Amino acid sequence: MFKVRPEEESDRETIYDLHFRAFGGRFESELVNKIRAGKNYIPELSLVSVSEKKIVRHILLNRIIIKRDGEEIPTLSLAPVAVLPEFQNRGIGSALEKMH
Repeated sequence: MFKVRPEEESDRETIYDLHFRAFGGRFESELVNKIRAGKNYIPELSLVSVSEKKIVRHILLNRIIIKRDGEEIPTLSLAPVAVLPEFQNRGIGSALEKMH
C-alpha cells in the first residue's frame, strides 16, 4: 500500500535521486528541477508515493500552452514518471498517473 502526497521541499534531493535511478542518468532529474524553477510549476501537482517511509515514485504536471491556428490552449504536461527500479513493472507508475 502507498500513501500519495504532494512533494515537500525536503523531498527534492530524494526525488532527484529517484529520477536518476529510474532513468539511469541526470537528464530527467534536471528536467524536474527546471520545471520546478519555472513560472508554470504547480506545487500541488508534484506528487510522491511513499511506502514504508520511502519515496518510491514521483509524478509532476505543469502548465503549458499549446498554440494551434492562432489559438492558445492552456493544458497540463506530464513530466517523466519515476519509479524506483525495484518497484518497476508492477503497474505503480500507471496507478499514480490515473490519480490526477
